[in-house]
Amino acid sequence: LHSTGDYEPFARNLFVNALGPGMVVLDIGAHVGLYTIPSARAVGDSGRVLAFEPHPGNRGLLERNIATNGLDNITVIPAAVSDREGQLDLHTSRFNTGDHRLYRSGGGEGVPTPVVSIDAACRAEGITGVDLIKIDVQGAELQVLRGMEETLRTSPSVRLVLEYTPWMLEKAGVVPRDLLDWLVSRGFDLSILDETRGVRRPATRDQVMAACPGRSYVNLLAARGEA
Repeated sequence: LHSTGDYEPFARNLFVNALGPGMVVLDIGAHVGLYTIPSARAVGDSGRVLAFEPHPGNRGLLERNIATNGLDNITVIPAAVSDREGQLDLHTSRFNTGDHRLYRSGGGEGVPTPVVSIDAACRAEGITGVDLIKIDVQGAELQVLRGMEETLRTSPSVRLVLEYTPWMLEKAGVVPRDLLDWLVSRGFDLSILDETRGVRRPATRDQVMAACPGRSYVNLLAARGEA
């Protein structure tokens, strides 16, 4: 924000512009509402947004943001998301409130945190179909995906926007390519959301991995039946 005056405007605008009245959105890793707030406006009173945010400080700011904007179509879920229900430690970052993780990352104490799967949360909220999902969970993306098999089956046209960061996936004990293989095996085509050029680029798994050297990352769009 300091250097550019905005944060990932291309990915965020693409996400919000894909929404319309009555749609259902999942914001997994909602932080203070960068995606949640404009998504709620876009889907209107007939739509719904489920915002998952486990950290109490972030969640307090998220709820304040929702109230300030007068939005009543958002349900805040005070939990982290994985492929199971129960409790795990959320390891907090001393330097970045958007970098809390469900695995130890060198420094940062573990805070016991409720964990839910998307399938369980959607059943509890009476949601049978989802239109758009954002996932930004600092390396836990594959576990999140594994916990939404039922939701994806009942949402054939769902699109996902997710952060793909190979080195974080490795820290979480995941082989980075496994995440891409998981998406492709379930019928999703992949595109890189290129913030520098402001374009969406269809990409193979190899091209996605080549776009993330060292400690870099890309935002991906995963959609079924699209070039």
